[in-house]
Amino acid sequence: MPNIEKRLFALPDFTIQPIDNHAVMLIRSDTGAVAAVDARWQHFLSDLRVFRTLPAHASVIANNIPQLRGHENGLVNGFKDLVSRGLFYSADEFLLKLESGSYPASPSHKPLTLCIRTCNRPHLLRRLLQSLVENAKRFKSRWPVEILEDSKHSHDCLANRSLAAEFATQLDLRYVGLEEQESFISELCRHQPDDCDSLRWLLDPKHPANVNQPTHGRLYNLAFLMHAGQRILLIDDDTVLRALQLPNASKQPIFRIQPAPGVFFPDSETANSCLQPFDGDPLAAHADYLGLPIVYAIKRMTDSRLEQRLLENQSIDDIPPPKNKTGILRYTHNGFLGDTGTTSDHLRLYKLRLDAPELVVDPEAYLRFRHAPRFAFGSSDSPQILSGTHLHHATCVGLDLSDLMPPVIPTGRSEDGLLASLMRFLYPADAGLRHAFALEHGLEAVKPWAFEAELLFKPFDVSTAASLWTSQLPSGLDLTPSQRWSLLAQTLRNSVESGTLPVRLAGMLEQHRNESLSFQFAVIHGELAIHTANTPNGIKQIPDDSPWRQELEAISYRLSQQLRDSHSAPDTSPELDRICSKIDTYSQALAPWTRAFESSQQ
Repeated sequence: MPNIEKRLFALPDFTIQPIDNHAVMLIRSDTGAVAAVDARWQHFLSDLRVFRTLPAHASVIANNIPQLRGHENGLVNGFKDLVSRGLFYSADEFLLKLESGSYPASPSHKPLTLCIRTCNRPHLLRRLLQSLVENAKRFKSRWPVEILEDSKHSHDCLANRSLAAEFATQLDLRYVGLEEQESFISELCRHQPDDCDSLRWLLDPKHPANVNQPTHGRLYNLAFLMHAGQRILLIDDDTVLRALQLPNASKQPIFRIQPAPGVFFPDSETANSCLQPFDGDPLAAHADYLGLPIVYAIKRMTDSRLEQRLLENQSIDDIPPPKNKTGILRYTHNGFLGDTGTTSDHLRLYKLRLDAPELVVDPEAYLRFRHAPRFAFGSSDSPQILSGTHLHHATCVGLDLSDLMPPVIPTGRSEDGLLASLMRFLYPADAGLRHAFALEHGLEAVKPWAFEAELLFKPFDVSTAASLWTSQLPSGLDLTPSQRWSLLAQTLRNSVESGTLPVRLAGMLEQHRNESLSFQFAVIHGELAIHTANTPNGIKQIPDDSPWRQELEAISYRLSQQLRDSHSAPDTSPELDRICSKIDTYSQALAPWTRAFESSQQ
């Protein structure tokens, strides 16, 4: 055991109770441990929520607060007193709980199937299947593959069925067309006749509520029931199994609530010059960790025992506290190389002053950038153990279906967010793993940057509303997944039957909208407030004619307008009525889904 000054400590959740003008009482939230500290410490307590040695804590605080420089030894002595009184959380304590709560298990006995969702893109499906063949030859692997059909045109369905027949000689391949899906659904309904309408709503593209709708979520539901009790790897049909990573990629995992942002490139040629091939099988990388207890996955990644350095300089807010039963890696996913999607556009815009200061002062250079393709490497230099809800199916994602996997709402485009919220609610001790490599994704459809203000005001859909409901539902950590599932279903049904669902949802959506707008406004306001300050590399002030500055000002104006207009009453809107109606349908489908999943597991 290292001496106290070499060990890592972080300050867990706490409350502050004033004593007098000179002192406050710190109360640790989970254990009730207390200690009196100088009232002036309130200015840097948040800095203690990162795992560091006590001298490192003192150095960081003294660097941030000039008045404390030269007083580092006094700070260290004060921190030692907090350690003796049980206020700090040590890395040793965390790792000991993680080790003692773990259990030996291997996911190898659970089959892994590659499920390809495809819709109206036979030419891209062919490209993916060819890359699967090349991957199988290179790594001497033969993973079972399923093509899940979602095409809206008969000629695309015929083309995909023909492709499946062509590649079946080279791959362990099964085509699940609309006819095969109907057969599967009919068999479910034969066993659960009373549940037929709910199951068809969740699974059937011909259900009246699903016709002429984007039904991205129904293929999730179909894959979950077809492989209940097993593991799946969902792959987009515009992906290629060409895996790349940063040159300094590490095996050492880090804990995060959200994945680290990607690296932006002007084009694929620049990206290829900065990246290097991933030296392993990207499919096996998912299979090797998906379903493992977190502690065993970390040991397998690092080829060593768990050590303090795993937590060094990690925020305690990023690290999932060990529960009575240490969680498993419920899902795995990797990064992408290609189109980032519009969600990251504005974040990139706000950061340009620091990331690329030459662009914000050169109108011509900025406009060239503005119209360049949106292209990024969406991965990091090390694996990330994710304790948040960022399960985004950008290229491929592995899911462990050994326990109940909740259904998503079949229509809309926010199925990833809803599934992530439901998984976090059902399995709070579990985590996800984001690999440190990326797959080529959607390069044929890379679009220009989009910084329009209106993109910040997207209408809510039913999956977003259901995600908010789930995330705000309180539940004790001692509840089992089945009890949590019953709690979710019951609260939804009670709100529907009592007529309070529209009012409660309206409040949640309004709060979410205002929080999102306020965050965006605060970020932009902060950038505009310092537009006359020096930027890195010695570049001075942002001129008035800077297109970057003008765009920020325009977005800031639109955001302030939206915040002023936030008193509108969404509870009377037809959109809210439609959302409530679908959530009512969803709540009625939860029990039938549970019966179908448990039956499929058998």
